[in-house]
Amino acid sequence: MKKLLTLALALTFALPAFAHTPSPFVAAVKDGTYDGTIHSVPWPNLEGKKAKMTVKHEGGKVVADVTFEGHAEKWHFDDKTLKQTEHELATGKLTKEYAATAQKPATATEQVYGVNCTDRAKNICEAEIDARATWTVKVTADGMSYSYTGVHKHQKGDPKVQPETKFDIQFTRVK
Repeated sequence: MKKLLTLALALTFALPAFAHTPSPFVAAVKDGTYDGTIHSVPWPNLEGKKAKMTVKHEGGKVVADVTFEGHAEKWHFDDKTLKQTEHELATGKLTKEYAATAQKPATATEQVYGVNCTDRAKNICEAEIDARATWTVKVTADGMSYSYTGVHKHQKGDPKVQPETKFDIQFTRVK
């Protein structure tokens, strides 16, 4: 009986530590403050704009608060899912929310997520985003990048229009 009680106590303290052990991909993203630069050929109004990001880990996920040009976003991601909310910076008003699922197993430094769809064949996806849309997170030695590949909203579902990288934000950790 004493051995059983000892085992139960040991598991009580040990299991929570295993429950939130982050994947190598999540662990590679460092908590802190980041400065970023947006690169965008298709959207020249974004090219060269500055972004700020604060990163922390919560329950096995990365939570990133990002701001740029009067806009705020919150990203929750791990090696399997990405959830993004977009807000007006001045008011905090939610403007868009969507989620995406990993397209393949993550490497230690990269993951690609595809937008969640209720009917991919009919192009019915979250936030009216084209089913071919992807987000890529790459972790580097001194930061990370976050990019979006897709088509313009008015081109959704057009097979003649190929998805392209709409923006890539290069972040460098500053503290």
